Formats: sequence, structure tokens, C-alpha cells
Amino acid sequence: MALMLGLTWLVGCAGLLFVFGHLPLSAAPEGVRRGGGPALVWLGLAIMIAVALATVVMAFESLRWTTLVVLGGFVFLFAPFFVQDLPAAIRDTQRGLVLVVTLGVVALGAICAVAGAS
Repeated sequence: MALMLGLTWLVGCAGLLFVFGHLPLSAAPEGVRRGGGPALVWLGLAIMIAVALATVVMAFESLRWTTLVVLGGFVFLFAPFFVQDLPAAIRDTQRGLVLVVTLGVVALGAICAVAGAS
């Protein structure tokens, strides 16, 4: 349970950092400002907020507070490294936003599956 919550917390934190890098939209890379890019930014933001909130709720219900603090701090410490090391072909394009939205949906599915099983 702690490993799954740690991974979903990592997806939520790294995903939020990734999406925040595209805000404000006027400062986003050109590939993100065109077409469906703005909609992907807002969709990614909504999904990552949902992932973060669902993970926090599940963690408070199922983990000891000491585990929660250590795991949460560890993820906060290392999440930026996952985002900054992404190549520009992912970081500055709509393809990266689609990847973030997909990871968020998978993380939400994992949280729902665990919540339904318990």
C-alpha cells in the first residue's frame, strides 16, 4: 500500500511541477500554445490535483503519520529531478502533456482500485 501511494504521490507531484511549467499559457512553449495545448494544460492540472488529493486522502486513511511524513518528504525532495531531466521533445510539446494526462489517469485508476478493494 505504501509503495503504491508513494508512486501515485510521485506522479501527482511531478505532474503538477510539469504542468506548472506551462503556466501562464502566454509563457508556455510555442508547441503548447497552439491547437489543443491549452486544453491539455488545464486538463493535466485538474487530473494532477485530483491525483494529489486522492493520494493524500488514501494515505491519511491507511498509513501511519510517520510513514506519511517520510514518504511525502522523500517524494517532494526528488520529484523536481524527474521533470528537469526530461528531453525538450517531451517537456516542451503537447506530447509531454498527453503523457502527463495518461499517467494521471493511470494513477487515479490505481487509487480507485485500491480504495475499492479495501
